[in-house]
Amino acid sequence: MKLNGTPLKAVKWAATALLLLAAAFSHSIFYTLLPLAIVVAIWWRSLALHWSIFALVLAAVLAGMAWSVPRHGIDPDECLNLMVDDGDTVTAAPLKAWLLNAVLPESELTRQSLWSAQRSRDSVVSGYVLQRFGLGRPVYVRQPAKRRPGMDYHVVLMPQPAHGNRLAHQSELQWLDSCIVVTLGTRDTSGHYTGSDLAAFTLRVLPALRRMGYRIDRRYVSVVDNSADGSLADAATRAPGNVLRNIVRLGCPAHTTPPRSQARQVLIGLRPEYARVYAAWRDAGIDVDHFAIADGDERRATAADVLNGRHGVPMSRLETARQTALRLGYDPQFVMFADYSIPSGKYRFFVYDYDKGRIVVRSKCAHGCGPGNTEATPVFSNEPGSCCTALGNYAVHDVHPMLKNGRTAITLDGLDPTNNNSTPRGIKMHSGMRMEGEIYPRYLKLGKLSEGCVALGNIPFAMVCGIVDSGDRPILLQCYTH
Repeated sequence: MKLNGTPLKAVKWAATALLLLAAAFSHSIFYTLLPLAIVVAIWWRSLALHWSIFALVLAAVLAGMAWSVPRHGIDPDECLNLMVDDGDTVTAAPLKAWLLNAVLPESELTRQSLWSAQRSRDSVVSGYVLQRFGLGRPVYVRQPAKRRPGMDYHVVLMPQPAHGNRLAHQSELQWLDSCIVVTLGTRDTSGHYTGSDLAAFTLRVLPALRRMGYRIDRRYVSVVDNSADGSLADAATRAPGNVLRNIVRLGCPAHTTPPRSQARQVLIGLRPEYARVYAAWRDAGIDVDHFAIADGDERRATAADVLNGRHGVPMSRLETARQTALRLGYDPQFVMFADYSIPSGKYRFFVYDYDKGRIVVRSKCAHGCGPGNTEATPVFSNEPGSCCTALGNYAVHDVHPMLKNGRTAITLDGLDPTNNNSTPRGIKMHSGMRMEGEIYPRYLKLGKLSEGCVALGNIPFAMVCGIVDSGDRPILLQCYTH
């Protein structure tokens, strides 16, 4: 029976409503424009639209499809899309891969709203299709956000869902903006990494990137695993030699078996087994750190600290620092750390809150300007008149105005032979930097900020003043280098 009249219009209106709903909930330009084009086709004759209008809508759909295709040039704001075939040969993504990425855009397969519960099941489909078309595994390479000519950059390998999307790690990528980030899929669609997957990265992908003009420092190649099974980190820990610098587990499982790799092992999160694994690896002589952090953003920021050369505050130092504070009768909740082995253009001053289990203040920190000091390399001295930073433990107390200029300062009393002249030298903690955020690979200027004092950014210093004023006991500050 042929539909006509009112029943046909009802079907058209129902289809239109469903298509508009699909367009509203889509996450890509292509899948927003495609339902609209179908709506125009449905009502084309009923509304007596000119053929040029339909052609215009169709052109918009094709343009949206082209826009959905990942960028394929080496650009600091985009990522390079490569493919690894069954023979582990790295090639540029062929046209078929471009079209598949447009028809099955990663923004649709990694939606975070309407169908988030089925995200993992959807992600297998595109990876299966890529393999069936003989295209191999996709590799996404993200350049550092701030590229500087002639500089070598850290490389970070992360796991990717089976279909190989670059949107799945957006929350991590915003913290790793000074690294080259590579995501490589597994040889099959299981998502379980093996030694052959890691070998494809070290023996094929890295040399291919060099040939394409990427500046890579082989001494700083790291793995960050935030997967559910931790298989990428497991494969990396079984790899012998010193190919990798850091193996970071970002809340993924770990085992007490000591790793074969010579890389530094980093555990970030509050998984129940992390304390046990940390103790077992440390007793086995493994270079391991544990950052017991609950908050998701703080975990990712700490991972970026490790990978970008900002070592943060390792668990071993947190443990000994709190024992020192308790022995001295100081505030048991807060301890401050200044790591002068970190470049001055990066965050190297930290305030750790033991009640919350995380860093609550971080800041750039200037070092002294005495003889021998450079912007990149500090020289340490306790001698009066040296204008150098002195290492050791300090008692932090008493927020007060300075006599010279009336600015707010905090008293620092040196507790060790390496810094016991802090009082006659007039060593204080004070502010002096209006510009917040990191500036590395640039450094803080010498002379203007510190003559041996601990000089912080204005906003972090105000937060430190609030912490010092809120307590009735001194707070321990540790100034050190690795």
